[in-house]
Amino acid sequence: MRRLPISVALGLACILAGVGCRSLSVPSEAEETSASKFEYRITPPEPIHTVKIIRPPDGSFERNLVRIAESVYPSREDLSAVYEKEKKGDMPDEGDVWWYTCDSADFSWKKSGSDDLINTGYEILIPYCITAAAVNYYEALVKAWKQIPQDSPGAWLCGKLDYVATVKRCDDIEDTEVYVVEMKLQWSCYGRLLGSVDFEKNRAVLITGDGKVVGIAGDGRTPYFGAN
Repeated sequence: MRRLPISVALGLACILAGVGCRSLSVPSEAEETSASKFEYRITPPEPIHTVKIIRPPDGSFERNLVRIAESVYPSREDLSAVYEKEKKGDMPDEGDVWWYTCDSADFSWKKSGSDDLINTGYEILIPYCITAAAVNYYEALVKAWKQIPQDSPGAWLCGKLDYVATVKRCDDIEDTEVYVVEMKLQWSCYGRLLGSVDFEKNRAVLITGDGKVVGIAGDGRTPYFGAN
């Protein structure tokens, strides 16, 4: 597997826009919502917690490609270099890691991984790449926040996850059956005393028809807005 250079990544952007590709399926939608739309306001809004996750249908060829794309993690060497630049703490010693920093200056969770963050939710992990574990993490946060009394000083009033994964076949790549899995994850949250965190993450993974990953674009630092 190779990391794609920027020129190829830009080419992928053209592919994802529909040049030389045809859509293989219309993803099914699994949506959990408690409000119609999230809007960021300076005045704290009413509690809004929504989760929208869209993937191709279970059991389909396209869903299997998405599963493969969501299971690809960056090398620990690549992540370690980013952790060094962030200077917020050490990378977890074990396991696959999809995040590289959080919106807080405190990296107290650094040795225990991401599971403990779901219990408190005071620090929001920022993704280096999109994986199934990343999607599960943000979904779990929103579901956990729904159970916290909204008059609690540490309550997150708003949490929104929008995630879409689609599959297209690349017709302009000769001699090889190649597909591109495009993933887009959007996150927004707001807390009464905890501030807000907003970002959008994209990832494109090239996979051959027999399931071999041949290229990745979009991994790396994620621009995000954080206000405390």
